[in-house]
Amino acid sequence: MKKISIFCFLITIFTASYSQAFIPDAANLFNFMLEKKGNIYSWFSITGSKIFYLDTKNPFEINIDLYYSLSGEFRADLSSDTSKMIYMESLNQSVTIQGDEILSEETSPYYFFKDLLFLKDYKTLLPLLEKRGCDLSLIRLDRKDNMIFYVAGRFIDDKADIQSEIWINKETFLPYMYIVQIDNSKFSFVYKNWYKSGKIKYPEKIEIFKDNIPVRIINSGTTDIMFKPKSDIFFNIEAFKKLYKPEKDDFEKDILNETTDIEKIFQ
Repeated sequence: MKKISIFCFLITIFTASYSQAFIPDAANLFNFMLEKKGNIYSWFSITGSKIFYLDTKNPFEINIDLYYSLSGEFRADLSSDTSKMIYMESLNQSVTIQGDEILSEETSPYYFFKDLLFLKDYKTLLPLLEKRGCDLSLIRLDRKDNMIFYVAGRFIDDKADIQSEIWINKETFLPYMYIVQIDNSKFSFVYKNWYKSGKIKYPEKIEIFKDNIPVRIINSGTTDIMFKPKSDIFFNIEAFKKLYKPEKDDFEKDILNETTDIEKIFQ
């Protein structure tokens, strides 16, 4: 019996060591991910999508069109019956425009889901993930929802400070969950039901959580892998800043009664 126990122990150690040897490093892991997901030629659009706002007294949905470029530029056009908004990121700049006003030049964490979708290569992706606070020196295997994942990020217990992590499906090499810690808030993005459009794959649904509370759901619309920008300034933040004026101050807003709920939710 003692010999059998020792034999089983050695087999366990050997198996564990064997499995660990096949956990890729960050460069290989994210290179595999980008290859499996496929990449765009230059630009990519998803129009007619719907975004559900869940963190309001009365949840509702509005339209959202998403535009990506291979160089990392991103644009989201949001619209309801009463308001329109543009959010853009380009060359380390961000801007949010509503109507004819610039509301903000801050980067919104609600759009960080784009980080894992379209970038030129893993050499571009890795510095971005490190900027988001992910420790790429540690890759581990973990299990969730009856699936096995490669997880990039420092292992922590529930009582420790939350760190940024990326969960990648071990079988498909597609992103499953992306966790980003911003100051005292944790943003989580869950990618569901990947489907193929041409040579690329895109999630049919993106669920967004803030501090483990669901706040947004984006349902994919019509994809266009041959999309081309309508003009030279489509992703040009500096050009847009010249076209639109800064937001009115709070006092003027109160006088004109221009402060609306839509401004609070278009983040």
